[in-house]
Amino acid sequence: MNRGLSKFSSMRVGRGWSDKARVIFYSLFRSRPGVWRLWSNIFGRKDWCIHVETPSGCTRLMFEPNEVMELTVVDELLFDGLYQLEQPFDVVVDCGAFRGISTIFLQDQAKAGTVVAIEPNPENFCVLQRRLQCAIPTAKLFAGAVGHEDGVARFGGHGVGGKVGEGGVEVPVYRLAELDVLREAKSLLLKMDVEGAEREILPDLRQFLPRHCTILLETHSTESAARELLCPYEQDGFAVKKLRGRKDEESDVFFIDWEIKRT
Repeated sequence: MNRGLSKFSSMRVGRGWSDKARVIFYSLFRSRPGVWRLWSNIFGRKDWCIHVETPSGCTRLMFEPNEVMELTVVDELLFDGLYQLEQPFDVVVDCGAFRGISTIFLQDQAKAGTVVAIEPNPENFCVLQRRLQCAIPTAKLFAGAVGHEDGVARFGGHGVGGKVGEGGVEVPVYRLAELDVLREAKSLLLKMDVEGAEREILPDLRQFLPRHCTILLETHSTESAARELLCPYEQDGFAVKKLRGRKDEESDVFFIDWEIKRT
């Protein structure tokens, strides 16, 4: 999907011509896989880093331009303005961290002293580990899934669409509410994209969150079901804001991004 230079022209991008050139190339070639393959054959496969100005300062987008699954995430952050922060946080927890693109993007804005990234897909986790060792060397990584209780589960799927409980490999499951960093945090940024597991996790999690907390959540249900799930958070003083919604072309499921914020 080519967002085009009209989108790029409104972005505050870069620390010089290197960043601007990368975004121009990205905008021109985004929908042309053959061009990306040619680029990789000539220059090799390696991560790109683009600096983007956000309300919280300059942040990094680190990604492999020949990985189509990663480009979907980059589109959301670079062009759609998803995950823009306005204040720092002590702790960042990224559940469903994929390959670390959003983890780095959020940490650069949050300037947190503690970063936790959790990812169940073994292939994604290898890239996540390599990338964060470079970008956030103090980050704590968990190769597994999050749930409402500790245990093990089967994980299946590839890329950004894997799910717990569907074939594949066996992975550990961590009860999110029992992570020490949640209990110790004075201010918490929690990003959660867990392919439907939020229906079990959110009710279990609410009482353990610090007073200053923001949740960036993707739900996988109808909007009415998502709002019913989030109603107890509103009753606890959280402001619930719908950021965007889109329908899965192959089912009746809606993917909806929310900001759930309490200060």
